[in-house]
Amino acid sequence: GNVENGGVLPMLQRKARRIAWWINTDKPINLAADFCRGSVHDSAVPELVTNQLYDKFGYGHLAREFYSHNQVFAKRDLSPLVCELQRLVGNGKPAIVRKKMRVQANAWWGITPYWVDMVFVY
Repeated sequence: GNVENGGVLPMLQRKARRIAWWINTDKPINLAADFCRGSVHDSAVPELVTNQLYDKFGYGHLAREFYSHNQVFAKRDLSPLVCELQRLVGNGKPAIVRKKMRVQANAWWGITPYWVDMVFVY
């Protein structure tokens, strides 16, 4: 889709308290980039993780699709999440992370701030 494939935005519109999100993508997590040190330049993000994930953290303007209005989480929260996913994959474990996330207001989608319990399955 050109807008959002994961169904996360409609769940956030409805203020779902718990969301398990299977991020179905052909873009593997890049283990060479170091998200754990926070040294990944913003412009490199599209080459390192799927647009289905990075657009929710304010990087949608970097995608070729129409994802610029999809930010619902703070930009600063992407690196720690991807760091956890990288560590799991690097240790031969499934890329599954559960985190409490602060949802940001998104007037475009009619989403208001609240806390959500997210499970990211990459």
